[in-house]
Amino acid sequence: DGDGQGDACDLDIDGDGLFNEDDPDPYTSNTLKMDFEGVSKTSYAEGSVTTNGRTWALSNALIGTLSSDLRNGAKSLRLVAPGSLTLEGGLTNGLGTLSFACGRYGTDAGGTLTVECNTGSGWVPAGAAWSTAGVTNLTTNTITVNALGPVGFRITCTGTAGVRANVDDILISEYRLPNEPVDAQCGLETAVDAAFDGAVH
Repeated sequence: DGDGQGDACDLDIDGDGLFNEDDPDPYTSNTLKMDFEGVSKTSYAEGSVTTNGRTWALSNALIGTLSSDLRNGAKSLRLVAPGSLTLEGGLTNGLGTLSFACGRYGTDAGGTLTVECNTGSGWVPAGAAWSTAGVTNLTTNTITVNALGPVGFRITCTGTAGVRANVDDILISEYRLPNEPVDAQCGLETAVDAAFDGAVH
């Protein structure tokens, strides 16, 4: 996966942030998707949800199922300003293209949604922010980030305190430099003395 470790001793062969033992397909790096269908959280208190082996931290956010929640399917994320959704563990293979659907909750005035990345020097905006004011149907936004991993990822909701917005169908593709040379070797864990017997082993 470009991290310089051979598959035999790499705990995350495809570099998607999932340990091999938790990854249903450890040899293939797939686009990360979060549609909130398989998780539940009914309060705005800080907490987390886990799906497909990845954990997301929610602050001032819950999983919305009401008729006022804009959603594809039965559920979506509902953020209340100031709130955030943060992917724990970051993206080992970087962040290439990102898309997500969003809109205002019910008849709220709308909030401002910002994608932020952290490559080790703190959180910074990635692209322009989106206002959900007047957005009465889920609208898909796409941005190209092209940040090498590991990179942290989150979506924040700001604006007048208490204003709410919905987010659904987050898709994240990886980003790696093409044809980057890799010296994939396993590290020596233990030295073993063995007498040479003249045979090839």
